[in-house]
Amino acid sequence: MIFGNAPVAGHRFGLVGLACAILLACLWGPSLRAQVVPSVLEEMRLVTQDSETATLILRFSPAEPRVAEVNANPSAPEVVMATTVRAGKVPARQEFRGLVRSVQFVVDGSSLVMRLGTAAPASATSERIGANAIQVRVSRASREEALGSRPLGSEGEEVVPQQEAVRGPVDSYQPGDSYELVMLKYADVSEVVGLLAEGVEIQPNDVFIRREPGFGSPGAGQQTSYIGAPQQAQVASIPLGQNVGQGLAIDRRLNAIWVTGSPERIERVKRQIELLEELARRQAKP
Repeated sequence: MIFGNAPVAGHRFGLVGLACAILLACLWGPSLRAQVVPSVLEEMRLVTQDSETATLILRFSPAEPRVAEVNANPSAPEVVMATTVRAGKVPARQEFRGLVRSVQFVVDGSSLVMRLGTAAPASATSERIGANAIQVRVSRASREEALGSRPLGSEGEEVVPQQEAVRGPVDSYQPGDSYELVMLKYADVSEVVGLLAEGVEIQPNDVFIRREPGFGSPGAGQQTSYIGAPQQAQVASIPLGQNVGQGLAIDRRLNAIWVTGSPERIERVKRQIELLEELARRQAKP
């Protein structure tokens, strides 16, 4: 009986082992499938080069990686290859003559960085060419790009200088346009301009106090001003007339708005102002 039961016991132990193997496969299988196979840089070859441009070809296996260019330093542009390792046959550093003087590969975490030493300020671009290959093109920066007055890689594109970007509103008058002064009776110029011109905010007109002109004799009906010095300085700093852009300007003395544009636009703006005036009148009515 003992010898007869031995094969049965062994068979049971075999089933238990199989169940354990299946359980371990279920637990470890997802993690094994989630592993990312890195790209291997198998070759780096300089194809063409002169004093203005240089072209390099990078070949990988089993597939090319995701690539990003870093042109923050014009003297040393970089190409970052995600999840990539360098094969031993590819030198860690090579020297050249021309625009590209050196190519160095540096490991940064799981990425491989190709640092390009250039003889002059330059920028790098990359594109996929064929299977498992990437072309890197290094171009010498223009004089404006080298001086910082134009972003790298923007040659041929319209660039607005920084001083132009921060400049205040300019006159939007065009040939054939007209001007018209719209007087406000109930609303404040700041309320109307804030609704008509997107993103424009001006100080309310209720802090403005009429003053005598700075020439001739003061008016006979002039009254003593009891405004404190800080408030006087604040009042003096508020411009009486102000161009707010988008074809609109204000006159604080008259509590009025100058509208510039075609006759159709002026009529449209006047209708908008009439609605705002009506709302202000209803709010002011006791």
